[in-house]
Amino acid sequence: MTIHQIYSGDDGNVDAIEFQVNKKAKCIDTPIKKLKLKKGILIGCISRDFDIIIPSGETEIHIGDRVIIFSKNNDIRDLDDILEN
Repeated sequence: MTIHQIYSGDDGNVDAIEFQVNKKAKCIDTPIKKLKLKKGILIGCISRDFDIIIPSGETEIHIGDRVIIFSKNNDIRDLDDILEN
């Protein structure tokens, strides 16, 4: 996991967080539009092999992908943390 703070202000911080997707992730092979993301989370891009994917609702996350998310939530430590329980 790599975290970059991209904004800091009176209304909080925004971080860009990069995750390597492993077989334990709950979001694998599910269209993004069907994932219940926490408030303040945006999936910015997916790196797959040598391709950069700007995701749409139909995009699926696969094992081995690198996913960059933008978050206003400071409690994101694992890719599964972007999902509502």
